[in-house]
Order: sequence, then structure tokens, then C-alpha cells
Amino acid sequence: MKILFKYLLFTIIINSFYSCTDENLNSGEINNNNYIKFLYNDQTSDFKSTDLNNNGTNKPILVFDQDLYMLDISFFTEFEILDDESVVISTGKSLGFIKLVNDKIEVYKSNFNLNSTELNEKIDLPHSLKKNTAYTIGFIKTLNGLTFFLKGGSISFEKYYAIDADVFQNVMRGKPFFELHSGSIRIHKSTISSDYNREPKVSIYGDSFIEGIDLNTFGSSLNSRWCVRFANEIGTDNCFIDGKGGESVSKEWLNRLKLESTWFKSKYVILCMGTNNYKSINDYVEYMSQAITYLKKNNQIPILVTVTPRPGFEYNSTVGKINNWVITSGEKYIDFHKALTKQENVNQWRDGYVQPDAIHPTVKGYEAMYDQIKKDCIFLF
Repeated sequence: MKILFKYLLFTIIINSFYSCTDENLNSGEINNNNYIKFLYNDQTSDFKSTDLNNNGTNKPILVFDQDLYMLDISFFTEFEILDDESVVISTGKSLGFIKLVNDKIEVYKSNFNLNSTELNEKIDLPHSLKKNTAYTIGFIKTLNGLTFFLKGGSISFEKYYAIDADVFQNVMRGKPFFELHSGSIRIHKSTISSDYNREPKVSIYGDSFIEGIDLNTFGSSLNSRWCVRFANEIGTDNCFIDGKGGESVSKEWLNRLKLESTWFKSKYVILCMGTNNYKSINDYVEYMSQAITYLKKNNQIPILVTVTPRPGFEYNSTVGKINNWVITSGEKYIDFHKALTKQENVNQWRDGYVQPDAIHPTVKGYEAMYDQIKKDCIFLF
């Protein structure tokens, strides 16, 4: 499989986390001497070889400081073994990773509750890794699926998980990491990359309506998501997508948007958020306002969305309040509420448009959302 590495400059922290402030995000630098810069645009950065040794007192770990939820992301590490001691390594993201244990690969995926991992399968390698041999280990994640790989010497391991066949393997929430559990190795390169254009036409930020796990739960393909249809329409490399179920408009979300906007400066940014803010309307207004201001200063055009009813929330003080703010904001917006709810009852979904949980769209609902984008933002096409 051809692996493309382009456009991004990232940093990872060794054995420590460092909080990203707005100043750090804008400068692209981390004020900490204990870091490694990733490869940038196929050019060698100031990355220096780093020896890691597990002496029984700690587990050396390379961890990217920020949770990343972009739907197209790759992460790989090049290393060699320094002695004859057995090596145990794990790498991936917090909720989806592989673990090399001597001559076996263990594959871990998110559990159903999305709060921890569980073993998916074990796969035998032809033999254990050899000393003084260069190996590359990592993953490639796209809209359609996830590939884990380990290559070097006579080993060529590669395992693909299609998104609809194993959605919880594909979730992969959290921070990219590389961890040495035992043994001594030398790392030559560690790279995060993506196939997105540096300046895509559109960026999309969202919650479960974008991540789409519920579609699989209720027996439909994640290809039915409006964001996937839209990306296929304008080009998947031209449509940056960041989606996390349960995400609300918050300071944490805003910091991620600012950081990722320095990597992918799109012309338009669709902020498909708000359905998880019904208990925190003030946070929605505060941080959405800050996001709009930031994007405009960054010469990007924000596009808001209206939100939909959900059980247990009084309409006028939640859905209606957010939608009124969106409509009167003066910003461009997509009227998803209009597309999904009955004209005679603003608090009721159209028949067949919502899943049995009364929260998430069905395939028919996603089709209506896609049609609404064409009505409200035809210029995006």
C-alpha cells in the first residue's frame, strides 16, 4: 500500500503532556525542550534519532499533546532494536491501537461504550523482530477504513478494517502515541500526516452527526453521512472532516479548531455543532462567538447550522434558543432543523428521519440534510 506523507508539521512530547495555549497554537511552536518535530512535506526536519530504553522504572512514550478526530490521518514510527532483549511496543490512538509482543500482533479497538479498549484479535508474525533491522509501524485511517502495518526485513504485516465491517476498530479517538513496554530501541522518525490539501475548500467540525457510529448501530452504512457524500462530491482531499460523538461547543473544542486551522486553512468552515449544548447554552454562545471571530480573522468563512429536537429538552429554552441565535447571527447557515422537522410542529422530527433513539438521523434524514446544503449553500459545490 502506498503511504502518502505531506503538508503537515506536528510535534510530539516524550514522557510528558504539554497544554496547548492560544499562543502556542498561533506560533506553531511548543515552549518545551523535550520534544520531537515530525517530518514535513517529505523534507527532513530537525528530528534527531532518539534511544528509548525501558529499564523497569518507566515506559518511554511518544504522545501527541492534542486529541485528534480528523477522519483522514496516518501515523508511523521508524525504529530499530538495539539488543537481544524481547521488545514489546504499542502504537495507535487512545481508543484503537496495535501491540507488538515478540512474534505476535495484538489489535485493540474501542469498546461499545467508547470509554476503554478491548482485544479484537491476535495475529502471528513469521518470526520475532531482529536486532539492527529497520522497521516501520503505524496506521493509516481514511473515510473508508483503517490499516495497521508493520514492515521491515522479511516482515510485511498489513491488516485492513473496513469502517462498516468494524466501526469500533475505526473509532480511534484520542491522542496518537508510540509506547515502549520493554526492550531497547532507537527511533529514527515519527510522523503524523494526512492526505487533506493544505488549503481544502471546506472544513467540517461536528459531533455524532459527523462521526456517524449510530448509523452502524442501527444497521446502515456510514457512507450515508451527509459529510461523506459531500466530500465525495467535491473531493475527499478537498474536504477536511473532524467529528467526535458527544462533542459540545466548548473551550477544548475551540482550541482544537484553532490548532487544526493552522494546518488546514480552508475557505469555508461548517460548524455542525450544538446538539450537545442543550445543558450549556451559554457555552455554545460564548465559544461559537469566539470561533466565528477567530475564523474571520484567519480569513475563513464560518457556516453555522440549526439544531434538532431531542427527548428531555424543552424546545424554546434549548433548540429554539440556539436556532434563533444562529438565524439572527448574520452568518451563513444551513437550516438542518427545517430539513428534518415537521413544518406544523417544530419540536417533532419528520416521519422516518430519526433513529429509534430519537436523536440521530436515519439514512433518509441524512439525505434531507444533504439536500438542504444544496439549497442553503450551493456555492460550496
